[in-house]
Amino acid sequence: MIVDYITQIPGGFETPSNDYKGKRYRTVLFLDDFKIAQFYEVNNVLIRNWKKHELFTSEYGEEYASMNLSLVTRKFCVAYHDNRKISMLDIINKLQENIGDIQ
Repeated sequence: MIVDYITQIPGGFETPSNDYKGKRYRTVLFLDDFKIAQFYEVNNVLIRNWKKHELFTSEYGEEYASMNLSLVTRKFCVAYHDNRKISMLDIINKLQENIGDIQ
């Protein structure tokens, strides 16, 4: 599993991509509740109204993008993985493992 922690400032965006870093699935872990003018899209389907700690998984080859046009910074984690099911705890454990590697 590969995990990225992303801080998206107001005006920040992630260009459309289908790069899954060699993995079968891409899961977004939202770290804040949805705010107006924040966007996440997969295969031309707009995802809105997410709640803090909610997960959204897409499959290899599905195009995704995100944009933050709100007035507040948005935080989320992205996990690239091969198992269909993944939990918030799986992502947190991998982040802690990675942080331990840099100490």
